[in-house]
Amino acid sequence: MPDVIKAVSGRTPPKYLYEPFSTDDFSQEPHTEAAYRAGLGAVRDKFGEGEDFDWRPHALESLYPKLGETMSALLGYMESGKLTARFRMIGVSDGDV
Repeated sequence: MPDVIKAVSGRTPPKYLYEPFSTDDFSQEPHTEAAYRAGLGAVRDKFGEGEDFDWRPHALESLYPKLGETMSALLGYMESGKLTARFRMIGVSDGDV
């Protein structure tokens, strides 16, 4: 997608929607915003955007359902005991988890 945007945008600001961009306003959640911006680093670079890039006009959905789905999967993984078993395989003791 970034290559297509660069090729067709010319001098005008491109109009597009991109699923990884979040519609959320993180202004009241500075830690979440900082983590989200850090995670966007590689994507921003591909689009040729700077650190202050406002992704929201190009966003499709909220980040929170994605986080909820991920946390739900992680919780199931932790409850299954597979996570602890995996840590043991790499040498992390139960007390460290």
